[in-house]
Amino acid sequence: MLSSLMTLVAAVAVTQGAQAPQWESDYGKALKQARSSDRPMLVVLDKPGREVDAKLMSDPNASALKKYDLCHVDVSSKYGKEVAKVFHATSFPFIAVADKEAEVLLHTHSGQISESTWNSTLVKYQTGEKPQRHVAYKPASSTVSTTSYQAPVESYQAPVESYQAPVQEYSAPVYYQNNSYCPNCQKGF
Repeated sequence: MLSSLMTLVAAVAVTQGAQAPQWESDYGKALKQARSSDRPMLVVLDKPGREVDAKLMSDPNASALKKYDLCHVDVSSKYGKEVAKVFHATSFPFIAVADKEAEVLLHTHSGQISESTWNSTLVKYQTGEKPQRHVAYKPASSTVSTTSYQAPVESYQAPVESYQAPVQEYSAPVYYQNNSYCPNCQKGF
């Protein structure tokens, strides 16, 4: 009897511990929080009749939501319209994921979103890392190497003898002489 009572108390404690995520309705506060917390920010802009599915936003077991600073703004208000202008959002619901410094939008989505797309988006951007730029160099020659080893892209050096600088050619301007008579200015050319 005592063990079943302890099990019941533990189950209630676990159930109460899994609270629905807390969404901030003030974008300014959410932005400040995201910049200080080193977590990405998830922003949802919607209006009555065009909301994101409530179960997606309030699932207490959604561990991916816990990795974000959350902001939910109703764009039917004057304040919400101003926030929508900041994001250049014209169709709703609108979802944006900002990096962990809250400087770069990593992802945006307009319109209704499915549960699978919602979950995959949350998982994909949960680190809040900005995308890294990668520069790929193309060889200057059109010959194809038959060796099996490929050097890393960063260490590739084009052979000097295969590079040909572009030739700049200029032509002299062409002046047309018009030897006609102008009756308005009474001058002959």
